[in-house]
Amino acid sequence: MYGDLLDLPSDVFSDEFIKDADNLQSLQDAVNGVDGAYEELMAKAQQEILTQVGLDDSAFQSELSVLEGQIANGLDDIEAGAFIDDTQAIQAMN
Repeated sequence: MYGDLLDLPSDVFSDEFIKDADNLQSLQDAVNGVDGAYEELMAKAQQEILTQVGLDDSAFQSELSVLEGQIANGLDDIEAGAFIDDTQAIQAMN
């Protein structure tokens, strides 16, 4: 049900999420076209997916801080049209 409505794979939802009374009410409201219900259900689904994945973006945030520092400290030397090799930065973010 959730996967079909939200265009997400059904296996990303835990049994607790599927059986939760608030989520079922949000699902019913979304199906009935209640204003804002679809967005609310999508936000709950996104939170569920993040919980399932166990996403920790601290490593990304750390790399981003380093990159921001490098950019801030290196801008004085950059001339218009200069080539910037961003390969390592992009690989680190992937």
